[in-house]
Amino acid sequence: MEPLSDHPDTLVLRDLAWVRTLARRLLGDPDLADDVAQETWLEARTAPPRRLDGGLRGWLATVVRHRAQKLRRGEARRQARERAVAAAAPTATGDSVVERAALHRELMTAVMDLDEPLRTTVLLRHLDGLSTEDVAARQGITAVAARKRLSRALQLLRQRLDRGHAGGFVAWSVAWRSHLGIAPAGGGSLLAWCLVVGMQAKWWAALAALVALSLWWWWPRPAPSVAPVAVLEPGPAAGAPVDAPPPIPAAGRTALATAAIEVVDELGRPRAGVTVLALAGGALRQQVASDATGRAEFASVDHDEWLCAAPGMVPLRAPRTAAAPQRIVYPLGLVVAGTAVPPAGTGAAVELRLEHDRPSPWAAGLDAAALAVLAALGVKERELLLRLDAERQFRFAGLAADWSGALTTDGAWTLRETSGLGHADGATAVLLLEPVADLRLELGAPFVVRGRLLAAGVPTAGIDVVVVAPDLAIGSAPRQAQSDGDGRFAVTVPRPAPDAPWRGELLVGTDGDDFAQRRVEAAGGRPEIDVGEIEIGRTLAFRVRGADGAPLVGARVHVVGNGRAFTSGSTDVAGNARLCGVPADAAWATVRAHGHRLARVALPAAGEVAVQLDRGNGIDVTVRTRGGELAADLRVRVEAERLPFDAGTGPGPLQPFVQAFPLDRAGRLELGDLAPGLLLRIVAIDETGHELASSSVVAPPLGRIDSLELVVDAAQFHVTGTVRDAAGRPVARARVYAEQDGQALTARSDGDGRFRLGPLRAPLAAAHVEIVHPAFPTWLRNDQVLGPDAPLDVVLEGSRTVRAWLRQPDGAPLPAGRVEAWIAFDGAATVLGRVETAGEVRFERAAARPGRLTVRFGGREWQQPIAATATDVEVALPAVGQLHATCDRSQLEAGERIAVVVTPLEPAGEPDRQYLPGEVDPTAPAFVLLLAEGRYRIAGEARRFGGGRPRVRAFGAPREIEVTAGGVVQLSLP
Repeated sequence: MEPLSDHPDTLVLRDLAWVRTLARRLLGDPDLADDVAQETWLEARTAPPRRLDGGLRGWLATVVRHRAQKLRRGEARRQARERAVAAAAPTATGDSVVERAALHRELMTAVMDLDEPLRTTVLLRHLDGLSTEDVAARQGITAVAARKRLSRALQLLRQRLDRGHAGGFVAWSVAWRSHLGIAPAGGGSLLAWCLVVGMQAKWWAALAALVALSLWWWWPRPAPSVAPVAVLEPGPAAGAPVDAPPPIPAAGRTALATAAIEVVDELGRPRAGVTVLALAGGALRQQVASDATGRAEFASVDHDEWLCAAPGMVPLRAPRTAAAPQRIVYPLGLVVAGTAVPPAGTGAAVELRLEHDRPSPWAAGLDAAALAVLAALGVKERELLLRLDAERQFRFAGLAADWSGALTTDGAWTLRETSGLGHADGATAVLLLEPVADLRLELGAPFVVRGRLLAAGVPTAGIDVVVVAPDLAIGSAPRQAQSDGDGRFAVTVPRPAPDAPWRGELLVGTDGDDFAQRRVEAAGGRPEIDVGEIEIGRTLAFRVRGADGAPLVGARVHVVGNGRAFTSGSTDVAGNARLCGVPADAAWATVRAHGHRLARVALPAAGEVAVQLDRGNGIDVTVRTRGGELAADLRVRVEAERLPFDAGTGPGPLQPFVQAFPLDRAGRLELGDLAPGLLLRIVAIDETGHELASSSVVAPPLGRIDSLELVVDAAQFHVTGTVRDAAGRPVARARVYAEQDGQALTARSDGDGRFRLGPLRAPLAAAHVEIVHPAFPTWLRNDQVLGPDAPLDVVLEGSRTVRAWLRQPDGAPLPAGRVEAWIAFDGAATVLGRVETAGEVRFERAAARPGRLTVRFGGREWQQPIAATATDVEVALPAVGQLHATCDRSQLEAGERIAVVVTPLEPAGEPDRQYLPGEVDPTAPAFVLLLAEGRYRIAGEARRFGGGRPRVRAFGAPREIEVTAGGVVQLSLP
């Protein structure tokens, strides 16, 4: 016979107290699950009185009376709503008992199915009743990590109940409240409830609960003046009330003189401040906001559906029914919530943006007026906008269980997520794989670059100013602004590390042409910088005519000076072009038009430049497929033994010319102003550089335009695929990168995890493919086949965070200094470490597979294997000393950087080159190198980068040093 204690249903009843606590946490509103008796029992158990002047009975009577009065006040406020929906509570039957046991078992089964360490975290928190700090101490982790585990476990429980319960998580929630939310007050039920409590608690606690409940039941009080509270039963999906009439078909719909609806949440509570739109075929008819009772009334409206919207919530559409008033359930759903902390002293309002990976179905068919109303609420099809409240809190609600997206900010604020529940994508976005609460964001104020643009001393408006910040994440767009009527501009730039020095490039121009370029640098902690007045040059007008005097349309004008093109433009239908920002040192311009010879003209100080072009030659290239379709997505590569275009200076040097040009939308390329009689090879290529068709031609003589058509054999195709996690869920916003022979293809996965690379004309036999997402280890292959019949379906494995504790032989942590550390995996990307504090290195998104950790400093390396499940590792290192380096920068040339080259001698090792930071005090020993005990050769190098290979010169004489444990060696360069 099966032992009673081992039966799952018996375990459920035995642990009823902690199951009810956990259910309140899952449902998000514990007050609805507590009654007067339960509150009295909890207070008697957790906070008994220090003195009992009136005896225990008197103290219990006072507590119960206060709790009962509080309940009566709440019932009076809900009287109107309860009268409309009140019904007698059904008598408990055998079926309801079975349903209660099934709900208990369903919840406990879901908990026990959680993976470790999530399961233990939930049991310690809700079964043993430990605090988050105690749970962290039990599991040997930080409190932040414990909160992250607990939040993750509760999210997984909601998802599993949503998938496994009929009607989803909302229906399960309603069923739980209906059957288990309030302890029964009848005699038999009361005795059974106390018996269950006694199975877990001590006998005196059960006795105290029984006394408190008895006092509450028998305490004299007037008859209740409100109807009994209706029991919420599992019902239809959100948006339709219980027993709602069917939607009214369009043919039978009539205009209403008045119409009213009641907006409630999934627990039946009224929702105030909800904007309700009356729609007819998606067109807005009227809009009304719900009052404090959740009621919205309309006058003389003809519509077929309602739309409910509120700031920070996903809207809900519901069909119109014949009910009067119609009740609409607008559920809270899952939320993305937390706290955002801006820098101290910041008074500006901060707006957060929640972007959805998949489009929302509620926006289908809405007219412009309805979309405008929603936009005013900060609600759009792919995003929600919300300002932080006075407490710096935010909450986006109404999200589905399978929701994923990103959290960003307006302006150039930077985001840092410190709770570990999100995944930073650069400095301006936090990617979320699912709805999570308890997010903690730290906002960084933007860095402002100000200045003024002048053209020949006159303020210039409408000029683009772009600031390129090299410390932004790859793929982040540069920030830009336009000059105003006074020529002033202000560009806000995200600054990931506000306390660190900042440098960037400022570009001034329009239509892709740079009028001016300036390097911008700022010290750490500085909020803005004024670059002053920037002179962008003068304005010139060009008038271009052909040999017959007719205006030439579309002629290209390039202003050239000091060996580079400054700005360019095209002529209009009158043959005129106006170029702004022409520098004072620009000496000449080139003018080119198809079928005409290139002209080189000198530039005056001001005024108009008249240009006349003579007839030239050219080749018009067209690329088609064998089916006759234009191939506008390809490129054409031109090969010749020297420069094939006439530059106006005679034949160019005799060196090979190879350059690829894009086709226009008509699949054509115009090659003009060619050197007559020069042999050209013209090749059609795809994005990866594969040759699809080619032809050798001779450039025609002057005055003639030839035509050339290339026919490609292969039809274009795209490489498609999906990105999913180990649980089979789609992963959105993953960056897909493929490369072969120097040609690269990039794409991003959409909300369903799908991506598309291409187009391609020929398969890639052995491509290098990387798939990057901040929540997963990088997926990479070096021999991937990409073709029309080879879909790329990728599963991203789970990741972990590894902390390495670097210890010396005496157990002391490694002191602060330059340390490189990485973990290499077989078949996965290498993960670089980030030094958190002295002796601690953190590795984010490490693959859950065995690897090898390498620590390098001072030209030597130490390695240690890492298990697939390890999260904390101690690395034994030799005793170390320090090298403090200073530099006399007065002996440096412009553009040079200083490197300290350390070569281990005993024992021997590889040279280690470390560059001194350029923004530190030249005489301060801010540059610290860690070196293990032994002998080293130290040398200095001065390097200038740019303009080809770097130029290197010795910076001081080499010297040998000996490093001892804990010792400090001072070094001055040169």
